[in-house]
Amino acid sequence: MNVVRIGQHEIRYEPDTGFVYIVNDGVLTADEARVLTSTLFEFAGRSGRGEPAFIIADGRKSTGLTTEARQVISSTPGADGAYVATFGASLPVRVLANLVMKAVALTRRVNTVMHFVADEAEARAWVAEAQRAHRARGAIRSPSVE
Repeated sequence: MNVVRIGQHEIRYEPDTGFVYIVNDGVLTADEARVLTSTLFEFAGRSGRGEPAFIIADGRKSTGLTTEARQVISSTPGADGAYVATFGASLPVRVLANLVMKAVALTRRVNTVMHFVADEAEARAWVAEAQRAHRARGAIRSPSVE
């Protein structure tokens, strides 16, 4: 299955690009975060390349996440890092997302590069460039920093 509904949220795998697309709608709870992270790791592993996840996150309807959900996300093992382009998120959600990603990097010791953009087209372009740059050099860094 390439699409999973988790409460009001949705996560889907795009086999043609290898991207994982996440739609956050409302507040993410701890139980939803557990399902979302396990699904994300399953989808990210489908390329068979042992790569980080390449994620597009639609934050237009996101209103945040519970404290327990932040703890779940920051403590769940399993990813080989990620490149995340988020579009449409409000300022408070962007700040919270940055804090969660920093916690993930510290607690799991994985590299995650998060980038905020204006719209889906820009998010897709950034993630595609991140994927190309990653495959060219085999390391996680922001594609705009060479």
